[in-house]
Amino acid sequence: AQLYLLPDERTSIATEGVEGGLAISILRAVSGGTGGFKGYVGEQKQKLLGFNATGGVNLRVTFILKKAVH
Repeated sequence: AQLYLLPDERTSIATEGVEGGLAISILRAVSGGTGGFKGYVGEQKQKLLGFNATGGVNLRVTFILKKAVH
């Protein structure tokens, strides 16, 4: 699970899915959000761009969202 705070917990997007591995691109499910993203679901595309000087990863994250139908 990943939680994106945009810029804090009042506005966030939660995702679920596989993490890491050798894949350059990963597709994850958006399971919900708060604030302006409340009631939205969709997909998150995560692309590995490489590693930074501290050994962490550099990622490009793209969200594809739609309003959930109840």
